[in-house]
Amino acid sequence: MKRLKERFNKNGLEYKLTQRNERVAMYQNGPSMFEVFDIPVKQPETKVFNGKSTELTLREIVPSNEEFGIMYRSRAFTGIESKTRANNYFSYLIENIPISNT
Repeated sequence: MKRLKERFNKNGLEYKLTQRNERVAMYQNGPSMFEVFDIPVKQPETKVFNGKSTELTLREIVPSNEEFGIMYRSRAFTGIESKTRANNYFSYLIENIPISNT
């Protein structure tokens, strides 16, 4: 399975993976901005790009803008104590939420 990238750019921000386990990830995307979520897994599929078929394998993905805050127990933390709050939420998901990607 293809795993999440350690760094990527999205919406003009650079995201850096700060911690993860097999089902929860935490990214930092600014000096005091963090995002925590259950890691969604996308099933293999065939996509057509510019008229050419491409096979996509089983892979972990980052929630889309539309899904964030609604699905995958995703939350953003900003401002004072954001890292502490994000770490606490990361720990909460690991310790209290059953394994699921929905």
